[in-house]
Amino acid sequence: MAPRHLLLPLLGLVLIFGGVSAAATEPVPGTPQQEVDRVLILGMDGMDFLMAKDWMDQGELPNLAKLRDQGTFAPFMPAIPAQSPVSWASINSGTNPGKHGIYDFIRVYRPNGMPSAGIGFQEETQLSAEEAGIGGGGSLLPYGLMGGGVLVGLLAFLALKSFSSVVAVVGFLAIAAGGVFFGLNMKGEYPESVSTYTKLSRSEEFWGPLDRAGVPFRGQGTIVAYPVNEMQNGKILAGLGAPDAKGGLNTSAVYTTLDKRVRRKLSEKTGEWYDRTYTCLPAYSEEDAPTPTSPSGKSAGTVTFYKMTEKSPGVYESKVFGPRNTVKFKNYVEEFQSMEEAARSGASVDFQELERLGQLTSRGAHLLSTWAPMQVEWKSGDAKVAVTIDGSRQEIPLNSWSEFFEVEFPWTSSYSTHAIVRVWPELDGEGLELFMTPLQINPHDPVPGTAICWPPDFASQLATDIGYFETLGWACMNMAAKDGQISDQAFLADIESTYTWRKKMLENAMEDDSWKVLFHFFGSPDRVCHALMRHFDPEHPQYLAEMANAEVQFFGKTIQAKDAALEIYKKMDETVAWVTSRMGPNDVLMICSDHGFFSFRRQVSLNNWLAEAGFLKFKTLDDFNEPLTSKDLSKSGLNYVDWSETKAYSMAIGKIYLNRKGREKKGIVSDEEAEQVLEEIEKALMEMVDPATGEKMVRHVYRRDEIYQGPYVEARNSSDPSQRIDGAPELTLDFAPGYRAAWTTTTGGIKLTDKENEDGVKVVANGPYVYDNNSPWSGDHCGMDLDVLQGVFFSSKPMTLTGGTEKYDARHIAPTVLSLMGVDIPEDYDLPPLQLQ
Repeated sequence: MAPRHLLLPLLGLVLIFGGVSAAATEPVPGTPQQEVDRVLILGMDGMDFLMAKDWMDQGELPNLAKLRDQGTFAPFMPAIPAQSPVSWASINSGTNPGKHGIYDFIRVYRPNGMPSAGIGFQEETQLSAEEAGIGGGGSLLPYGLMGGGVLVGLLAFLALKSFSSVVAVVGFLAIAAGGVFFGLNMKGEYPESVSTYTKLSRSEEFWGPLDRAGVPFRGQGTIVAYPVNEMQNGKILAGLGAPDAKGGLNTSAVYTTLDKRVRRKLSEKTGEWYDRTYTCLPAYSEEDAPTPTSPSGKSAGTVTFYKMTEKSPGVYESKVFGPRNTVKFKNYVEEFQSMEEAARSGASVDFQELERLGQLTSRGAHLLSTWAPMQVEWKSGDAKVAVTIDGSRQEIPLNSWSEFFEVEFPWTSSYSTHAIVRVWPELDGEGLELFMTPLQINPHDPVPGTAICWPPDFASQLATDIGYFETLGWACMNMAAKDGQISDQAFLADIESTYTWRKKMLENAMEDDSWKVLFHFFGSPDRVCHALMRHFDPEHPQYLAEMANAEVQFFGKTIQAKDAALEIYKKMDETVAWVTSRMGPNDVLMICSDHGFFSFRRQVSLNNWLAEAGFLKFKTLDDFNEPLTSKDLSKSGLNYVDWSETKAYSMAIGKIYLNRKGREKKGIVSDEEAEQVLEEIEKALMEMVDPATGEKMVRHVYRRDEIYQGPYVEARNSSDPSQRIDGAPELTLDFAPGYRAAWTTTTGGIKLTDKENEDGVKVVANGPYVYDNNSPWSGDHCGMDLDVLQGVFFSSKPMTLTGGTEKYDARHIAPTVLSLMGVDIPEDYDLPPLQLQ
């Protein structure tokens, strides 16, 4: 990495010229509604209107009830569909998805005309070394050193020439050669590029107009706004969308002393509980792997299990893995290609080394990850575990989260990735396991190319003031909970930890008098309901009374697991009391959530249903007219589809797309036929019933032109990726409470089975289209009935609807903030502001 003292002057120049550019446009300020000093927006992800109302009525949330009585409390209409990236994009921008372009957690795009699934709110991209601010590869730093060596040598030559021509020449050659030598060597020390993400939201967030108008903004945990934009008058820390230190979005690890882990799971097929066994393998790198293709650990969903190696009684060792070392990988590829070319020309080569390099750069590439050493000291009966990671040692009580470890992952002698991480030790039968969080970007030494905050040192300033915090956009261990790989107690303790640092961050903001508008995010209500609804809902197929009534520690109290949602709502209530006690008489507080919540009991495989209803056909014969089995078609994506006879398919969460001519590569539905096909599908959907209960499963079917308006509704293909538009789905579904699109449907999958034909040959057959949700991710909101999934809107002063609108809506927040601050509202906003009374 380039020395910081060299980067600071450059940053100063950027800020100076950036300031000149920004100052060139002076927006005309609007007129504030009335005298307002500051506006505070608390985003409480997933806070449900009916749950909040019931608990306020029962006296459980006195401070929110006080806010309700003195100001406004109302159901808050999410965007359609009720999904976090969609709703928060609308909250941020004041626009519907047709204008901001985000329609789902899952993106459906067509790079070659064939539908593919990706992340719905951001896209992975590459930054060059220069763009990321690092030296090496194709960057100019090595060449600068070479040229600098020659220049310094020349100056030395001129200075020494009057003393001695021989000395001058020798000095010149020595210094120039030194510069060239170090420059050439540095070329192999740095990555040529790094992975990062760009956001897919096409609309500007409300803090853009605030900034141009000179209104200071502070944002903490802004959603679907990564990478953050530069600001002249603001500070911002990214939320959902910010990556981990490895460049991913949420991967964790489990280290165990056991060969196998056993977890209770619910069978999708039988509805019965069974023991699922997970094999644990050692953590290997290139240096100690038995072979160049040996597996390292064993993955299940987002979690990888590692068997720790016992070096002596009670002393275990393993590795903590960082990013893939692309420098080493590139060097090995080049070395392999050079040796391969030499072998072809008849030169003598080490064929064993050639084979090793070939394996490492293909099936063994996982062994080329950076890593740091870990040692664990523990014996049966110990109440504490001593964990040393990268030389830093902590003694951690069982069933407790550690403090953050600082970890360095060297790529080369000149370049490293810096991260922070926590671990949770607990007993697993007779053994010990450590759950390790995703690697967080170290705010004091961020990963080059990432943009988690503005100014660039804002995250570092926060860490200095309040201590380390999770920089990964999706904080909390929900993905591990979804995969059933973290205990309820560990999960709730993590929720408590996350709430604690978020509260400290809010306290820090309230001590800062430099802002006029503050946005602060709490995600805990959402995270708790996603992971633990199976304990709250006796009708959930995973509900077990002994688990629901089990005692857990949460915020210093002993509660039953089934009461965790109420407890986190109480913490939100306490937060409101703390915030309002520090507000001035002319300050305005708004609280909003992006959606409500309900139990996710049954999953609906829409592609199975489309196949049964005759709108989708899956392949039954291969290219040689031989019968196919379900195993033959079990690969990822939509490879099972017979596009020549398929009118519609499903991807994402509760979406149906037509197989349209001119859009899909093998489309068959013409524009003239589309309306009739949509009518047939819509009618059939409204009649779809659960075979087990006879209950109709679909409440609403939305046509895209009925709910979306804007330039990003229609798909557009282009040879220029920046000009492509994914477009909205033809149909968006709201399921009845308790139902949601199946997990397999989100990426276009289908549940196929086998049967014997009349000749006794096993052939593929359609599977069931509705079955129990067996994932611990047991509460949801995606694609469920909006009538029972309303979020919350609170305000500290009464706020009324204007302009003929009938509901408080996600799109009201942005214009209301601008109006309260006297800033002109952009013309493309969908709704007028709320009126402060």
